[in-house]
Amino acid sequence: MKGWYLLAGLLWFTPLAWAELPPPVDFEVKPITAGELPKELREVVGLMSPENAFRANFLMSTYSKGSTRPVNQKGRFTFDNAQGMLVQTIEPEKEALLISQEGVFSLDTQGKHHLAEDPGIFPKLREFFEGRFEQLASEAKLRFGTQDYQWELIIEPESGTLAGRVTQMRLRGERGALLWVRIAEKDLTVTSIRLYSFQRFKHPLGETEFFYLAPVQDFIP
Repeated sequence: MKGWYLLAGLLWFTPLAWAELPPPVDFEVKPITAGELPKELREVVGLMSPENAFRANFLMSTYSKGSTRPVNQKGRFTFDNAQGMLVQTIEPEKEALLISQEGVFSLDTQGKHHLAEDPGIFPKLREFFEGRFEQLASEAKLRFGTQDYQWELIIEPESGTLAGRVTQMRLRGERGALLWVRIAEKDLTVTSIRLYSFQRFKHPLGETEFFYLAPVQDFIP
């Protein structure tokens, strides 16, 4: 395996042959503070904060310095506030990666194997989904904007674990659904992740639900 770990760990996987999807069109964003959140961002947080988990399919392109073509992957992504992030690639190879507060782990039939410490992405995403902007803003500059029904939050880490590797995270969504994540690293690696078939859940996922072994009935339409 090569690269970093998506939202840390996704960069560990190998390329696909399909063409990369273009990035979303930019729209205006402005600096924000935790004490004065825009009305639109409060509405987004209001939609997301009651949730405890979500899952979606993803298409991801990773660009490395000096490379002429992106590395592409396809798979499933599951996020649970308590258990962490589960990244399951379907193509080009079937692999699974768990990112939690305990670290980054590869998963196989023999169990889970520790690869590295958590690089800081899971805690920052959890702060966003739970609406804890005081903590988020204490370690990063924040910018936010809307266009039609879409919104975008830009996080630029200045301190903490994440600042050691990441220069910018962009989160783009529509209402209560996260649709696109872009991670720019200090070594000039850029990872662009499109999420689709987004499904939100009211309650924390059980172990069999989290590892995609059982259906979840209480999803939010």
